[in-house]
Amino acid sequence: MARIPDIERRLLNWARWRALMSDGGGNFATSQMDQERVDRSGWDAPTVIPTSDAEAEETEKAVHALERSLHLAVTVFYLGSKGHEAKARRLGIAVTTMYARIQQAHASLDRWLREARAAADLERQRVEALQRTLAPADKAPSIFKSAPAAPSPKPPGQAPRSPLADWLAERRAQRAG
Repeated sequence: MARIPDIERRLLNWARWRALMSDGGGNFATSQMDQERVDRSGWDAPTVIPTSDAEAEETEKAVHALERSLHLAVTVFYLGSKGHEAKARRLGIAVTTMYARIQQAHASLDRWLREARAAADLERQRVEALQRTLAPADKAPSIFKSAPAAPSPKPPGQAPRSPLADWLAERRAQRAG
């Protein structure tokens, strides 16, 4: 079983996001004024690879959903700063065991993310169906239409009401009557 490229990309971005968050800068641009440009034409800020907060937060939830041994392996492997042997020693396991756990974590994360996507799609479909049943297009209030409906006759001296106010008055009358 090999690592999944998309999960590897997500975990590397997640690790970068976590490092930015622990630096206190969040995902905001930073600059280091003590770095001089190679061509000596001024100061240079380090290149920062952009990370999506939404994707990183979703990956964070997925990592926290892993079983404990996989969660620890992913956290130490991607957030640790030493070599692989030192990371394995920190986990108290062999390097090959650490690699096996990372591969298992990739499969678990891929499954968790697919299930989360499927659940979000089902929820979106449920909400859309609910919206269709509650407000059919032909009975939508005129404030959502491009041109207002024909104005309702108003007694002289009374200020015209908005289409929303007319629609609400009509709904109240239907419920009362």
